[in-house]
Amino acid sequence: ANNNFSGNVIVAKGDKILFGKSYGRANYEWNIPQSFDTKIKIASVTKTFTSAAILILVKQGKLSLTQTIDTFISDFPSAHKITIEYLLKHMAGIPNPDYVKLNFRHHLRNDEILETIKSKPLLFEPGTRDSYSNGGYFVLAYIIEKVSGKSYDRFLRENIFQPLRMRNSGSDTYRELLANRA
Repeated sequence: ANNNFSGNVIVAKGDKILFGKSYGRANYEWNIPQSFDTKIKIASVTKTFTSAAILILVKQGKLSLTQTIDTFISDFPSAHKITIEYLLKHMAGIPNPDYVKLNFRHHLRNDEILETIKSKPLLFEPGTRDSYSNGGYFVLAYIIEKVSGKSYDRFLRENIFQPLRMRNSGSDTYRELLANRA
């Protein structure tokens, strides 16, 4: 009613689409309408894919949920107390990165983001409570890269997007032109 929604709505039962419609704009500045071909940023929904990637590595026997991160990042504050499980559950006490300092338009590697996160004190003793943490998920992305020997983007593409035939899914790094980017 307020014209505040931009996106796609699909209602399906099994393989049959009962309703599908695009709403709003992919780009308000250029007055480009939203469509089913629009590449939409999913922001924190990316955490679902990060979690899936971690669980793939666990299934492959390359990680354990109870493993502490000092295996991968020895100089991280309280690394010997922070488990992979704590990171997944937002229970590690890791603060969010300084987004102004990072300026995501100038794409930084996960190891560069990690340096800004390591420089801040933990919010609480790992495992004692929970607090939503983008910083913790940057640490998980870094661990995915260390354990797999591949970039986060490539690992997701090869282990999740390609096997599931998710042809229009991927990471938006601002390094390249992306057709139909919202």
